[in-house]
Amino acid sequence: MEKIYQLRNILEKAFKTEGQERFDNINFFLKEVWEDEAITDEKINDLLTDIAYDLEFYEPSNGDWSIDTSIYYDGEKMDRMLDEAIKNIDTLLVNLG
Repeated sequence: MEKIYQLRNILEKAFKTEGQERFDNINFFLKEVWEDEAITDEKINDLLTDIAYDLEFYEPSNGDWSIDTSIYYDGEKMDRMLDEAIKNIDTLLVNLG
């Protein structure tokens, strides 16, 4: 259970930061989720992998979008996604009691 709190805190750091720091926090979260086999609870694992999949498409904006913006996103959309992810984790933690 401690691991999910750590992952939640990484998302909270990403929510509160921007640019390269946000990118680094998101990448750290992704690495932790994709490489961690210790999370055996199916509900937790499903939620974390869903969040990680959505975050795979984050690219920090440098003002020059040379990539397809219909696939990648940053800014306000990422803020909403991170906020929703944190709330979903909090709800799951409450339900798991």
